[in-house]
Amino acid sequence: MKIKSISMLIALAFVAFGLTVSTVSSEEAEVVIEAAVVVTSENTAQLCSDGVDNNDNGSTDLADPSCAAFVVEEVAAVVPVAENTAQLCADGIDNNDNGATDLADTDCAAFVVVEVVPVAENTAQLCADGIDNNDNGSTDLADPSCAAFVGVEVVIVPENTAVLCADGIDNNDNGAIDLADTDCAAFVTPEDNGGNNGGSDNDNDNDNDDDDNNSSSRGSSGQKKSSKRPAPQGEVLGAFTGSCPFLTTYMRIGWANDVAEVMQLQEFLNAELNISLPVTGFFGQMTHDAVNAFQLKYKDEVLKPWVDAGLHESKDVPTGYVYLTTRYMINKIVCPDEDIAKPFVGATGLS
Repeated sequence: MKIKSISMLIALAFVAFGLTVSTVSSEEAEVVIEAAVVVTSENTAQLCSDGVDNNDNGSTDLADPSCAAFVVEEVAAVVPVAENTAQLCADGIDNNDNGATDLADTDCAAFVVVEVVPVAENTAQLCADGIDNNDNGSTDLADPSCAAFVGVEVVIVPENTAVLCADGIDNNDNGAIDLADTDCAAFVTPEDNGGNNGGSDNDNDNDNDDDDNNSSSRGSSGQKKSSKRPAPQGEVLGAFTGSCPFLTTYMRIGWANDVAEVMQLQEFLNAELNISLPVTGFFGQMTHDAVNAFQLKYKDEVLKPWVDAGLHESKDVPTGYVYLTTRYMINKIVCPDEDIAKPFVGATGLS
């Protein structure tokens, strides 16, 4: 039944209280009217926030399903965070709210990857370093390029021979290479220990340096030593006089070599090999290569003794190291009339 007027509503209220219009006083009528409850829809923003159960369904305001349209979900405030981790710099979000996302953000500069040029993965070292060196998706022995090393046991060898202590490789995998490895201590020369680096003779200061025969003084290298002078630049081979033995120290690239000795070596190599090596006193790659050429020219005298002693792989493989036999051969060429003792080739170093 629909209530069509206020009067009808009042009449119904009177009936509910057992009253009739004729018997109701004005005060009673007012009470009845106030007691009448008008049920309205709870479907406006005002009704859904007035604290009243307007539609008399037991739910008030936003707890009433009829007010669902006015329920606002609370949005958590976004707090900018530093964009400085690999994850934050790759999540597609401008985390620090500076207008730049991921790698476009200068805060992510540390995670910008520099292009790595793939290299062939074809050596025992590259096939065991845990890196996909040739960028083909396969690492180490899983890479077909490393097939030759599958099943091959990599043996760590002791670094305790002249060859192994001069090959530029950390053979025993202890983090130290060649003479920096304590296992190579037996091959460290006096020059390496900061001793007789310049070739000066501290052991025989009382000997007669003017005697060129067997009574001549000998340095720590065991060779006779007479007064020494730098060889003049451009001097013709065979004219290096007054300085025998011509060389008295050992020299090698990367060492703190004696400058005067290196200059003499460079002068000699220029004359002997007919080259134009800069005479600087610095033992660099050019000098190293020239020494290699000299060793190959006289490989039977310089390299073969070490091969015969089982201390070097081949007389066709130079070392670039001016050591016992290389220095001996140079001194014999420059000072052919000198009685220079042939060095003992044993487990003491490379040529």
